[in-house]
Amino acid sequence: MYTQKWLEACFLQVKAQFFSDWDREATWSIALGEFDETRGKTGYCDDRTRRILFSAKVIDGMTEGGLKALVIHEICHDTSSEWHDNRWADEMDRCKAIAYELGELQLARNLSAQVYAELGRGDPKEWMQF
Repeated sequence: MYTQKWLEACFLQVKAQFFSDWDREATWSIALGEFDETRGKTGYCDDRTRRILFSAKVIDGMTEGGLKALVIHEICHDTSSEWHDNRWADEMDRCKAIAYELGELQLARNLSAQVYAELGRGDPKEWMQF
């Protein structure tokens, strides 16, 4: 089970690697919450409170890489669009390119899979090769 401390460390790493120009004043936070707090989703980016919430029960079975991809997914909502639209997908693609540069192939594939799942955009062969 993930702890708040682990989640915060992951958040800081993701910010440094993928979003160095975002949240320079460190006003955003990340937290484990209840399923209803995340509006019935795995994660929720609340730009009003500047907090990203994850359902503790839902993420419990995720891999560390899967959770890192989810942190990126939620930050992309703040840096682009609150919806799963082309602006959000473009931001996810930008992060995917960084993941490839960092040698984090599984993370890049996970980001591609999320864009495909939400918009049907991209080539499934890119993320299906494991």
